[in-house]
Amino acid sequence: MEEKMTKPKVSQEDVKEILHSHYDIKPLEIVELNAYDDRNYWIKRSVDGDSDCVLKVTNNIDSKCLDMIKAQTNLLKYVSERGFKCPEPLPTAEGELFFTRKFHGTTHVVRLFKFVNGIVLDKAPKLNELYFNVGREIGRLNESMQNFDDTATYKKHSHKWMLEKCGTIRDVIDVIENSKRKLMVEKVLRSFETRVLSKRSDFRQGLIHGDFNENNIIVQKINNEQYKLEGVIDFGDVNYSFAIFDLAITITYMLIHSGQIETGAFVLAGYKDVRKDLTDAEKSILNICVQARLCQSLVNGLYAYSQDPGNEYVLSSQKTGWDILEKLYAMDDDKVLRMWDSKN
Repeated sequence: MEEKMTKPKVSQEDVKEILHSHYDIKPLEIVELNAYDDRNYWIKRSVDGDSDCVLKVTNNIDSKCLDMIKAQTNLLKYVSERGFKCPEPLPTAEGELFFTRKFHGTTHVVRLFKFVNGIVLDKAPKLNELYFNVGREIGRLNESMQNFDDTATYKKHSHKWMLEKCGTIRDVIDVIENSKRKLMVEKVLRSFETRVLSKRSDFRQGLIHGDFNENNIIVQKINNEQYKLEGVIDFGDVNYSFAIFDLAITITYMLIHSGQIETGAFVLAGYKDVRKDLTDAEKSILNICVQARLCQSLVNGLYAYSQDPGNEYVLSSQKTGWDILEKLYAMDDDKVLRMWDSKN
């Protein structure tokens, strides 16, 4: 029987002991952060936050893939060295960038990262300039990651949050109680598989972030009408796949944040400001890719909640997400693309 993915069972005392014995850190405060499958702890060490860090305890399944943990660590170093603010890995007192430890009989990977100071975009107001800059940032990051030399590990690795794996939600689709929505999801999956996955050779492949969402983008307030992008966190879903997926995933979550499908135009304009090589073929599948990601996020969220009813975080996109999906599903692809590709 396949092992079930479970969140690590970690206590505050466990975290304190790890910080003391492996990093010689005595925190001022420990705050658990929202997460789907892992445990993330904000380790407050100073009033201004400049020396704060994040302790990450990885779920039982991903902790078995040590080659991927090494690749993720190397990628974070690579991205950081190229000017992106991200969770830079910090070494233990022994110089290790990660180690394994058992919690309640299950082995998990433990890592410490530099804290990216600011607030998540989810807490920021709905500003078109911000959505434009988000598009630029994913374009810059996507372009930069194409020169990372350890793509072989990523090509061998797969996980349920890869957009091309969205068909796996059929295994848990019964968590959707509304029959019309369930039928809509089935039709979106079939269309995505026919128009995108079956024509892989028609589209560019590359290393993508894979989860550029409103809770993984860090911003800082300039004034009431201006926020600047400060950094990006959570590189745990990086994968080798369709290059266009990063843009589609980013548009998906910016639509959820704004509640308006017109927001896609600002994200796409920002992306094109950096990536001049976006093809007509790639643009033609943006709508179905966004719909597929919405299905994946909504169904996985419902299933995660059914398994862990106390984790309200996994339901964060439900109401707005279904509204956006139903609107896009009802619209013609050409109409959606004309709307999104209307700004230069």
